[in-house]
Amino acid sequence: MEHETIRYRRLFILFGVVCVGCLILIIQLIRIQLIHHLSLTEASVRQRQKIYFNQKVQGSFYDRNFRLLRGPVTARYLMVIPGEYPSGLTKKVLNIMPPDFQQAFMKRKGKDLWIYPRELSRAQQDAICRLRSPYFQVVEGLTTRQSTGNLAWHILGMNRSNANLSGLEASFKSFLHHRYSVQTVFSVVDGLQSPIPGLGLRLRSSVARHGVVLTLDARYQQVIENIMDREKVNGAVVMLDVKNGQILAMASRPVVQLDRIADSLGSSEKPFLNRAIAAYYPGSVFKLVILCAGLDSGFITGQEEYDDPGYFQAGERKWPCTTSKGGGHGRISLTDALAYSCNPVFIQLVIDMKPERVLDYAEKLGMGLPANIGLQNESYGHLPSGIGLTLGEQANLALGQQCISTTPLQIASMIQTIANDGLRIKPTLVQGVIDNDGSVHVFEKPQAERVLSEETARKIQQMMAAVTRYGTGTEAQISEGAAGKTGTAQVGNDQRLPDHAWFAGFAPLKNPRYAVVVFCEKGGFGGKTAAPLFKEIMENVNKIAD
Repeated sequence: MEHETIRYRRLFILFGVVCVGCLILIIQLIRIQLIHHLSLTEASVRQRQKIYFNQKVQGSFYDRNFRLLRGPVTARYLMVIPGEYPSGLTKKVLNIMPPDFQQAFMKRKGKDLWIYPRELSRAQQDAICRLRSPYFQVVEGLTTRQSTGNLAWHILGMNRSNANLSGLEASFKSFLHHRYSVQTVFSVVDGLQSPIPGLGLRLRSSVARHGVVLTLDARYQQVIENIMDREKVNGAVVMLDVKNGQILAMASRPVVQLDRIADSLGSSEKPFLNRAIAAYYPGSVFKLVILCAGLDSGFITGQEEYDDPGYFQAGERKWPCTTSKGGGHGRISLTDALAYSCNPVFIQLVIDMKPERVLDYAEKLGMGLPANIGLQNESYGHLPSGIGLTLGEQANLALGQQCISTTPLQIASMIQTIANDGLRIKPTLVQGVIDNDGSVHVFEKPQAERVLSEETARKIQQMMAAVTRYGTGTEAQISEGAAGKTGTAQVGNDQRLPDHAWFAGFAPLKNPRYAVVVFCEKGGFGGKTAAPLFKEIMENVNKIAD
């Protein structure tokens, strides 16, 4: 009986061991089939293929119409096939390719098929094709995202390495790097990793759809950048949608030369600086703030007339009226004072109103604070408190000099407010993002804020129209009608340096759609340099819009 019990016990234990073994086997099969099947499949595939080219590219940037601003695009590369090269062929190829190709070629010559990872220029492609060699062939692949060109470079920023990211590349780093677009060139191999004859090269692409959608319109951006490049303008242009405050275009010059990064780093012209969000003296464009403060607070009605003797004097210093040829305008209306940018009238207005009132409106209009559009290093500008300013400092404040600095983007926001009948909408640059599945998530839009009464805004619109109709900004006038204000601002204390030139305006006149600021660094007089650029920009933009 005891032996029988022992035998059953052994059978039970054996049965238990078998059951546990089967359970472990089932669990392992489940893990393989349901959990790790993808990775194991990929490992199996990797064993059967040999990769020659593997390009990884992060997410993309799109404009408001989903045009690609920066992202993976097709490029061409040189594929080198081992063999007995004809006499002179190698030398011809080395003359076509850049210097670093020779080192890579000599290291891998005759060993294996390989692809040179730097994309070919059009001239290099044509030269390789003319050789008609079976050993050196042009193949397609994806570019890196930096290779799509310089359009909107100061907005998108540097993408050469993680350590040097700037612009929106830095702001959206984690999102853009979440998933890669990948393109792989490979061949199927046998157990000895030798390509199987007759199967040739294969291409596998997996393009991630996620990206960032901007408010920019690539067409307007291209127009502006082309004009700035052709006219060799250093400075910035900002264009806002009057009705919603969105940034339609924003360009800065000079721009970084991607093929000569070292030269750009050492350049005294500071091509990495985004001048659209850097602070400068606004010059006489600030006179619009004075009008906003005076009219909106009820301190003035706009119907007043003033005496312009040709200068304003404080102590031994005189501030001349630069548009009256020394003799002054005499009795002049407020509209004409703005049209001719009469300095003595606006200096007296600031003194009578008190600087604090003017600076309060400057802050309401968006000056002294960054717009926080998603770009690093956006300047605050500078607004003084206004308390304790001397007469000389108040005079300089009225002329947009010394005491105050603003960015072209801040000035554009002020123009948007005036053109939108007193409703300010905080500028925005990013509309939303696109997920991997292609769905678009739009960010919350800023709410309109009543900064000026509609009556005040309408009065200033008409005064600004006088500037382009017969004042200092006639060279900005277009057939659809435009309004604006010129500005000429000293660069600093060095009187020998050329002045900065400004023009800030909106168009069309009757139903404003675009608020545009043109800033020309060391460009001279705003009416002669910046105003004609405004006109050319608006004429080209209107052709596109129509």
